[in-house]
Amino acid sequence: MKTQLLQHKKVLFVDDDENTAHSVKRWLKLHAIQCHVTTKAQELTRFAKRFRPDLILLDLHMPQISGLSLLKRLKKRKDLKDIPVIMLTGNTDNTLALESINLGARGYVAKSHMVKDLIPMIYEYA
Repeated sequence: MKTQLLQHKKVLFVDDDENTAHSVKRWLKLHAIQCHVTTKAQELTRFAKRFRPDLILLDLHMPQISGLSLLKRLKKRKDLKDIPVIMLTGNTDNTLALESINLGARGYVAKSHMVKDLIPMIYEYA
């Protein structure tokens, strides 16, 4: 039943690691979730406007700009601020998790727990 509810959901995944990005895309497809990927942080706004996702998965650590900075930018835009964002990271620092929630993220998932935690979060927030 959950898969049926998710099958029309659109997710935008922003991660600088191309292998991770495409692995997550394939994994979400197995759960009938449509996923668009960009490995360039600066493309977030353009992709979000064009694709109109139900949810954004945003990597916290990227080379040109941090995920927290991107989250701040996203939440300042009237046309995009209501899209739920889940932050993803290889780090398990609770300080960063709290900061991302305070900036407007709906959730925070360590990549090591992604398989267990991500689908329920998408189901809840998308």
